Amino acid sequence: MKLDDEFIPIYGVEPEILEKGYKINSVGLILTPDNKFLYGYSKHKKFNKNGTLNKKYGYKIVSLYDVSGKHHKNYSVHRLVYMAFHRVLIDSDEEIHHINKDKSDNSVYNLRKLTKSQHREMEKMNGIE
Repeated sequence: MKLDDEFIPIYGVEPEILEKGYKINSVGLILTPDNKFLYGYSKHKKFNKNGTLNKKYGYKIVSLYDVSGKHHKNYSVHRLVYMAFHRVLIDSDEEIHHINKDKSDNSVYNLRKLTKSQHREMEKMNGIE
């Protein structure tokens, strides 16, 4: 992870959180307004209750607080990276795909926006369902 990478303002989040002044770099490291790093965490369990692999396992999540510091919302780091560096919002029918299939690699160069149906097709081709 390159710590000297340029940090840019996050994009596509609620105005109250945007106003706080968080920044992000091209590999998903988040800088708080008081210059602390947020790395994200995986909140999903590896296996579902029935023993099958949970497809959401491995995605890094980060909690960002509003200017009051009292309210927060969780965001997927890969989505924040994509929105910040492409300056686009992600529609409800779109998903961000990890090209190398490594959910912990949130580099902007490893992310691609797909429709949900394109993403499902890609997962089927790769044997992920």
